[in-house]
Amino acid sequence: MIHKTSGTIVALGDSITWGYPGEHDRRAGVTVRRSVLWTKMLEDALGRTVINAGVNGESLSAMARRLDEDVLARNPSLVILSGGSNDAAQGFSTEEMIRRTQLIESRLRQHSIDVVYGLPLEFVHHLVRSNWGIEDEDALRRSALALDGYREWLRSWADHFIDFPAALNAAGRPLDELLPDGIHPSAEAYRLMGEAAIVQFGRIGR
Repeated sequence: MIHKTSGTIVALGDSITWGYPGEHDRRAGVTVRRSVLWTKMLEDALGRTVINAGVNGESLSAMARRLDEDVLARNPSLVILSGGSNDAAQGFSTEEMIRRTQLIESRLRQHSIDVVYGLPLEFVHHLVRSNWGIEDEDALRRSALALDGYREWLRSWADHFIDFPAALNAAGRPLDELLPDGIHPSAEAYRLMGEAAIVQFGRIGR
């Protein structure tokens, strides 16, 4: 149950929360977050502050280590926790991802902070191999299976979640177009994720 329908939301996650691979700002000569972000779409729809606390490459344990600075210090009423992809890529099991997730939720609940989970996206195997130099097919398969198990556990365990993979699969577009490097969303995929987040928050009463 979501207890508060106002206040700040912190989106705690990895590169898919941050907005990787971003867009090139020609004037500044740097890479910036994508202009289409699911967190910004949700903020605009809810009329509430949604702080993007995504960090590229982070695991669930890394997110846990920055809870004080990036979450509790901002006094949010709700956290959207999205992770697991980097844990799986690093070879951690479904069970370890579950343990890490429960530790984060327990800490947030101690501060009366509600939690909504953003389900991790699927890997597109042939694009991961070609774009990320992954040659060990068995290791990639194990990572994908661990992530699948974690995703299914969240669907059965979490009170509230945003099913980002289902939103992409329902779009009727090949997944290799929506995840062009095999892991990270295109601008169109980020838009679909934003729409899914808005729909889910409408269901839970925001």
